[in-house]
Amino acid sequence: MVEANREKVVEAFNRSIETDQYSRLKQLNIPYLIRSKSAGDPEYATIQEDGKPTIRIKKTERMKKLSKSEKMNNSFQTFLYSTNPIKIETLDSIFHKELSAEIPNVKTAILYIDNMNKDTLYSRKDTLNGISVISTKRYDYGIRNEISLKASTELPVLYILFNESIAILTIISIWFILIIPSIFILVKDIKRKTTQLCSPVVNTYNGSSHCITINNGLILDTSLCQLIGNNKSVPLTKQSIQLLALLLNSPDYFLTYQEIINQLWGPIENKGQERLTQSIKRLRESLEEFPEIIIENLRGAGYQLKIDNKDNNSKNKD
Repeated sequence: MVEANREKVVEAFNRSIETDQYSRLKQLNIPYLIRSKSAGDPEYATIQEDGKPTIRIKKTERMKKLSKSEKMNNSFQTFLYSTNPIKIETLDSIFHKELSAEIPNVKTAILYIDNMNKDTLYSRKDTLNGISVISTKRYDYGIRNEISLKASTELPVLYILFNESIAILTIISIWFILIIPSIFILVKDIKRKTTQLCSPVVNTYNGSSHCITINNGLILDTSLCQLIGNNKSVPLTKQSIQLLALLLNSPDYFLTYQEIINQLWGPIENKGQERLTQSIKRLRESLEEFPEIIIENLRGAGYQLKIDNKDNNSKNKD
């Protein structure tokens, strides 16, 4: 924001100098021609623009570095320096009007240095100070650098706070636009990768295609992710549901280690057996409420379900 305000100050100051220069030339009310040497002299350059006077300037090193318009303006300033010099209060008034159009209630000041007479003028009786003061660099004008000008401004505190607030809100908005979708994707990915417990909501299951009957009183609901029986329900993780469903749908409720690994995670080179062991452990812990279901480890072969097919309700009555 500081650089943006500094740019506004510099642009307004440059416009003010041009306006003041044009006004002082117009006040002379004469058809003027600025020429220091006759045309054709190799030491002098001719500057000619439509509707403006012809100017002859000596080809000094400084003049060679200036553009055509800069040479013209410096020539005018040299000419006006002796015929209609800058009135510092007038220039400050023009500058204040230019800048106020963009920054209300701004304070301005102009430092004027007469390099020929070693004289310095300041447009204000007081000095501008504080954290909101912005100053331009020193600008030299005239073919011989007859004058130097520098502008200073003191911006209103409310203006700075308002613009800083807008800048902060803009940054926050951009941050939300860029970051929030990324966070959403990250959370979604974490949810996908992390084993989630399904809500233990009991629902009707008779005739449902997503229900697997284990025995007369025990049903696995793959949709609700729960094992239902004995007038109770136990929530299972999605992976536990997949593992239990695989074993229930297999001949003799048996699958080899590699068959389970391939169906759950696909072919994996490392730690497949370790992941399977951990998954079996979690499933066994969940099945503690239903002792009629046992997962046996057939050493060197695979896992097999052992299911007691007696009616659980009748077992409870006994």
